[in-house]
Amino acid sequence: MRDDSGHQVVMSLGFRYHYSMNSKNKSPVFFFLSLAALIILLAALLQNTRTPDYPVSISVAGKPLPALNLPTLFDTNTRLTNQTLQGQVFLLNFWASWCSACRAEHETLLMIKNDYHVPIYGVNYKDEPNNAKLWLQKSGDPFTLTGTDPNGKLGGALGIYGTPETFIVDKRGVIRYQYIGTLTHDDWQNVLWPLIAQYQAESFI
Repeated sequence: MRDDSGHQVVMSLGFRYHYSMNSKNKSPVFFFLSLAALIILLAALLQNTRTPDYPVSISVAGKPLPALNLPTLFDTNTRLTNQTLQGQVFLLNFWASWCSACRAEHETLLMIKNDYHVPIYGVNYKDEPNNAKLWLQKSGDPFTLTGTDPNGKLGGALGIYGTPETFIVDKRGVIRYQYIGTLTHDDWQNVLWPLIAQYQAESFI
């Protein structure tokens, strides 16, 4: 529940309580029920605004990629790690089979793989693995490798807003650009691809 909605409910309960206490038929039962409801509501708001169990970053551009050790979608014996990614410029794409916007950008990812040969590493976010596998088998797999993030901890560490979301990571493992939302052909060609070409030309020491 959002804070503004919660605030409105609290105000509504407060108004009803004030009205009841000034009415002719004052009821102690109603007073205690209203008080209990208010306590429960405040407890729910505090629960929803508690600090998450993982670090949340508001802006990750210019920061190194967090430590990775994700099981992969098609082979649980293979892990997606920082060592797997080192020394290349790549895209890190958060997606899910339940995400309609991810389905909308799928053709763009396939185009990047086939026409530009830029490595795309997928992170299957809060998804059911069997559904994710079926989706890729049916629609084509644009990913060099797909790690799984069933609890959303990596997404939380990167401060993602939802799916899809795409990051450009350079040869040193530093996040250089964050793209939020459905990646379009135009944005790929005019924004992301020029950046990747620039980062690919940089030396790696």
